[in-house]
Amino acid sequence: MSEKTKIKKKSKIIPMILGLIPGFIAGFSLALLINWALGDISTALYFCVLFMYIAIGILAVFIGIAIHEAGHLVFGITTGYKFSSYRIFSLMLLKDKNNKIKLKRFKIAGTGGQCLMAPPDMLDGKIPSVMYNLGGVFANIIFGILFLILFFLLLDIKLVAIIMMIFCIINFTFAMTNGIPMSSGGIDNDAKNAISIKKNSAAMRAFWIQMKINEETAKGVILNDMPDEWFTLPTEEEMQSPIISALTVFSANRLLYQKRFKEAELLIKNIIDEDNAVITFYKRILTCDRIYIELIGECKNETVESMLTTEQKALMKAMKNYPSVIRTEYAYELLIKKDYNKADKLLNHFKKIAKTYPYKNEIEVELELINIAKSKQK
Repeated sequence: MSEKTKIKKKSKIIPMILGLIPGFIAGFSLALLINWALGDISTALYFCVLFMYIAIGILAVFIGIAIHEAGHLVFGITTGYKFSSYRIFSLMLLKDKNNKIKLKRFKIAGTGGQCLMAPPDMLDGKIPSVMYNLGGVFANIIFGILFLILFFLLLDIKLVAIIMMIFCIINFTFAMTNGIPMSSGGIDNDAKNAISIKKNSAAMRAFWIQMKINEETAKGVILNDMPDEWFTLPTEEEMQSPIISALTVFSANRLLYQKRFKEAELLIKNIIDEDNAVITFYKRILTCDRIYIELIGECKNETVESMLTTEQKALMKAMKNYPSVIRTEYAYELLIKKDYNKADKLLNHFKKIAKTYPYKNEIEVELELINIAKSKQK
């Protein structure tokens, strides 16, 4: 095994261990506290109360995520950012081009929530970034302390005190997993992002561009109409940064939306095949686009099937309500499988999703791509 490979493995193992520690602490603490609260009771009653606490724990996770994302919102506003969108699981509040806040449905597999803000203008190549990125951590710590105080105030009512402690532990767990700089699955957490952006001017610019793209997308502006300089490809060295390398994903999407299919295919191939910091999730979403380009191009069955790996199929199943995934599956059923009934069902599913999808501009472009696939039907 080469020294470089050893270093890479070590760099993955340490964050994995660090990421497990808060969970072990939380689980062990809850087990002790529940035993303290329940005391000497029958086994049947013990499990009834235990299941109740599990349900409360699930609720605490939901509320902990809401608090975390609200922290990004509040601390972002205090440092010059403006509200763009706030999502908890699939429920999303979005400010549109008319500055009206609307309720939409949007879900990204593997994420519990997200708060996106419109960034202030850059001044001397800089914007305030630390408070926004760590706002969720601060919020979880603040509420964790509040729940801890309530725990001590309610010690005489053990069952209620335990509920307060569950909320306390969940918030402190979120604070630790996001506040201790680390990566998980190639994704940097809030603290690591804050450090990367602060110490690297190119990362700060990439962060600003991504926030601006999100802002413009929420307003209904399509990628094609955004400034060309936002889509300058990073250098090979910059591609080792998760924040900077993510810009290439937007560039590939833009080429696809501009119907520059050969250029899009080449860029996607480079992103997927080369050694870089683009996260696996993005690579698999881009593989969907690469499959689509093959389907409307040479449409070789063996080429398409080689890209439909088990992992790729799992991602597409998890993102079955994502417009680009539906578009690719539609083209696949129409042009490879020749299953027109299933293709029609996918098209109807697309239309249903389009009604609540937050970004109408994307829907319009995806419909154009669907029609291109339809025109290739023989």
